[in-house]
Amino acid sequence: MKRTSLGQDSVVLVTGGNKGIGKETAREFCKLGCFVYICGRDKTTLEATKEEFLKDHYSIEALECDIRDYQSCSQLIATVITQKGRLDVLVNNAGMSMRGSIEASSCNIIEEMMKVNYLGPVALTHYAIGPLKKSRGSIVFISSLTALHGLPEVGPYGAAKLALKNLSESLRAELYQDDVHVGILHVGFTDFDSGKVIYDNNGKLIPLKRAKNHQTRNEVARQVLVCVRRRKKEMTLTALGKTASFLYRHFPRTSDALVCKLSAKKFLVGN
Repeated sequence: MKRTSLGQDSVVLVTGGNKGIGKETAREFCKLGCFVYICGRDKTTLEATKEEFLKDHYSIEALECDIRDYQSCSQLIATVITQKGRLDVLVNNAGMSMRGSIEASSCNIIEEMMKVNYLGPVALTHYAIGPLKKSRGSIVFISSLTALHGLPEVGPYGAAKLALKNLSESLRAELYQDDVHVGILHVGFTDFDSGKVIYDNNGKLIPLKRAKNHQTRNEVARQVLVCVRRRKKEMTLTALGKTASFLYRHFPRTSDALVCKLSAKKFLVGN
């Protein structure tokens, strides 16, 4: 099995690396000696995370970027290459969830779900492909269990994550000859920072309720490293996620009936 070596010469970019899963993922790469860029929209939390990591003597830089803005994505990659001359790993972690039925959701929030969770990662990946070809690096997408089967109350979010899954498969085929690894992780319930918010059906920010059967952010981060090091194509996390994936594939009619009857909160993620 081909493996990827990570160390002091490796340059990693983690979107949404200022908090949550992204922050812990950045920390895991830093522990290996990688130079890690984190990006996000919130300058305050970006700088706070950077200072926290510098105290641990990690190699870290924080850059503002709104992945919904294609020019911002282009500038981000250009800055990384100008400063370090290479990019070895891109972790597309930044995203935003919502709650609300299709009927009740505004078209604006449906569009926002696609911008944040699909079009943004597509744009950033588009600009990063050239440097990643040179380094024979890795592209990783953080997806959700909602990409495996449509669930009630999160349709637009799940559709965007499913689009990422299809994109990863296309990219894998296109970049195979260039030896660029493309992987995707379907993440289940994960603990999160206090104060985490999501959108309601009209685009209003609301607190995210905690769910049971969750995994820690650090556990997800370590699996991102496994994905990169072992050049995994697709990973479904947690026992619940693996069970759901098995049922969706082998018992589709039964699974569909169950999904129609059960509350979405049994399956949703906090990412």
